[in-house]
Amino acid sequence: MAILPSVVVITLFFCGSHAGSAEPLKYTEYYVESLIDHFNPLIRNPNTFQQRILLNRQYFDEESGPILVYTGNEGSIDHFWNNTGFVFELAKAFSGYVVFIEHRYYGKSIPFGDAWQQDYNYQFLTVEQAIADYAVFLADLKNTLGNPKRKVIAFGGSYGGMLAAYMRFKYPNVVDGALSAGAPIFPMGKYDFYRAVTEDCERYNAQCPVRVRQGYATVMALAAQGAPGFAKLTELFSLCKPLDASSFQHFLLWARNSFTIMAMADYPYPASFLGNLPAWPINDACNTILNGAEPIIGLANATVRFYDATANGGKAGECHDLDKEYIDCADATGCGLMAQWDIQICLQVRLASGTNNVTDMFPPTAPWSTSMYTDYCQKKYGS
Repeated sequence: MAILPSVVVITLFFCGSHAGSAEPLKYTEYYVESLIDHFNPLIRNPNTFQQRILLNRQYFDEESGPILVYTGNEGSIDHFWNNTGFVFELAKAFSGYVVFIEHRYYGKSIPFGDAWQQDYNYQFLTVEQAIADYAVFLADLKNTLGNPKRKVIAFGGSYGGMLAAYMRFKYPNVVDGALSAGAPIFPMGKYDFYRAVTEDCERYNAQCPVRVRQGYATVMALAAQGAPGFAKLTELFSLCKPLDASSFQHFLLWARNSFTIMAMADYPYPASFLGNLPAWPINDACNTILNGAEPIIGLANATVRFYDATANGGKAGECHDLDKEYIDCADATGCGLMAQWDIQICLQVRLASGTNNVTDMFPPTAPWSTSMYTDYCQKKYGS
């Protein structure tokens, strides 16, 4: 019987943890020279890049303390440092050395600099190369600290959680255990993600998904009216540009994405990880929806409230630009302004996520299919 390495997978929508008892520690910023291609290191010129590492040894016991490493994911590593307090709690409890490694091609760790998108230079933006970066650094760090057998525990959330688990699978000689939170380390069905978002709302109040479905039914009915209905939707959702048939699909994705982000950052305390959100943002949104005079009013108020907090800096009353607040890409949950993540989704990290209004509360007119995914990626990247 096969025995899996020590990996704990927490199937929550948490991408990090920042309990009030563990404010971020101060870090030392360090740069290490990493190979651009770990598997053919001599054929590139240049063949290395500067990779950013954040370190803290405030609680570290040099004799027996473990290394607690956050496997950086899609974004600047300081952003994850400021929203992952659980690691700091463990560092204090177990006298650990805290290490956050920035993912290649993100933040300040950019192979080829400004030319990273030219001449297929992004071909090294892969999971295998990223975890090799982490493994090489950690092995060197253990030797530098004088104990190559020192215990290492990897942490990560979402894509970073996938990397933490893969580190344990691929490099068990380097990593002794992994805590992987909200990470789809195995393939998901194309409707699983938004089923989980719907269940998140249902756990708080069973009537919340019911009202959301009713609200979307009214949205679809108004869209079917043509110009008068689109004008009403523009008003209800405080849109900057008049909605019409050509922008309606994008509007549905924009509205749905508010629930996506709230579910992924459904922390029991206010957090700024994916926007300035209140504690339990899904509960907050459901209360707004349930208190609406009509389902569509509650749905609109909750959506606008979310984008006020994340796109307008908390300023209520300003209009919302669909094109700026939701950028369509290979990941149906959005890529923001990160071309790197779009490339990763196209080349390797396929995340299926569609809606059907049966297992989830969202309109079936926001589909996902392999052919749509393939067509998009081939047109944009030729792959």
